[in-house]
Amino acid sequence: MSCASSPAINPNSFFIETCGCAKNSVDSENLTALLEQNGMRRAESPEEAAVLIVNTCGFIDEAKKESVSVFTELRERFPDRKLAVTGCLAERYLEELKKTGAADLFVGNKSVRGIAEAVLELAGKAARISETLFYERRFFLSGPRSVYVKIAEGCENYCTFCAIPLIRGKVKSRSEESVIEEVRALVARGVYEINLIAQDLTAFGNDGGRNGGTKPLEALLRALDGIDGLFRIRLLYIHPDHITETLLQTIAESQKILHYFDIPFQHAAAAVLKRMGRRGDCKTYLLLIETIRRLMPDAVIRSTFMAGFPGESERDAEEVSLFLREAALDWVGFFVYSREEGTPAEKMAGLLRHRLMRKKAERRKARWETVQAEITAAKMKRYIDREMPVLIEEVFQGEPLAVGRVWFQAPEVDGCVVVKGGSPKPGDLPVCRIDGANGPDLEAEALRPWTI
Repeated sequence: MSCASSPAINPNSFFIETCGCAKNSVDSENLTALLEQNGMRRAESPEEAAVLIVNTCGFIDEAKKESVSVFTELRERFPDRKLAVTGCLAERYLEELKKTGAADLFVGNKSVRGIAEAVLELAGKAARISETLFYERRFFLSGPRSVYVKIAEGCENYCTFCAIPLIRGKVKSRSEESVIEEVRALVARGVYEINLIAQDLTAFGNDGGRNGGTKPLEALLRALDGIDGLFRIRLLYIHPDHITETLLQTIAESQKILHYFDIPFQHAAAAVLKRMGRRGDCKTYLLLIETIRRLMPDAVIRSTFMAGFPGESERDAEEVSLFLREAALDWVGFFVYSREEGTPAEKMAGLLRHRLMRKKAERRKARWETVQAEITAAKMKRYIDREMPVLIEEVFQGEPLAVGRVWFQAPEVDGCVVVKGGSPKPGDLPVCRIDGANGPDLEAEALRPWTI
């Protein structure tokens, strides 16, 4: 029986499965807003939907495999439904995917509006999408009262290992006005945490070059800081080679911007960084960290490091370990190099050498993780006996326990806080006393509500 003839399924219903990063999540949220504005209804599960949409990721090999697995499984489970595949994988391999016939629609990610129009046509509906400063999202994939706001698309850093420029293209920034109005609208609806995201936030307003430096971003941050309301702003992903002292001063002087820095150093050995297309080295990155902490003694720094980049020696790997100990970063994520076709790094090592190197890379990654685990655990202990609001994300049914985050914990990637007592609900902000640390996580007791 086809889904169109089934009385249990609304022919105007759709379900979106999102793979990949927060930037993909924002695309899915914007797509949902446009489809709902055109008479479609979002379903909670694929079983309830006439149109299935998979927003794919094409960044690294594992993400690509996961995306393919998701849409092939949906096709197998629901052969009578309409299936649309969009996102980074569809953008990067559009013609190849079309030849497979594995979905009814493949559409790239260059325009959310274009995706919406294609999906509406697939559903047999005419699109009526008006020009607006921003798409008014009502559905969010992020936690309660925490929202991602994407301020720019694309990247022109051209790191040799990265496929983002191939997928997302050159930098295309939103207007300052559109970002301000969206944040103002979100705050008015009770959103507490605004997470600004882009492939590189420092590129905002520099479409076609770097002539403006970080001045456009600084101007945007000052404007956002002036919006009325009690909320906080987190900056996610700032390229270390483009951070200026004026940007740091802008953050230090603000009232609402968190002193949280997501800076992907990727490595510490100068030779490896040069092959990656980075300008920095161990000395310049340590100086940057020192400057941040001088201007903001309470600053929290997150980073990522890549193991197994072509040509990485044991000495290079040890330099990362030494850097981690000296930098004493709060949060660090580690991953193994993925050989991506079309990137300059693909030609630096053949496939066989890459596969042989992977085992060494896994061992180096594990070694770095051991070093950093001790540092992060020690960092967390400094918060014991402090009182601070915790944004509650989840409540354990039948138990006086909840899980949330404090200001120095970004959604999904950092540790969490287990809160005892107080009976908070998701989205609440109880003031809690931190009374314990367990590795990267904290334990706390709810003291009193913090109403905003």
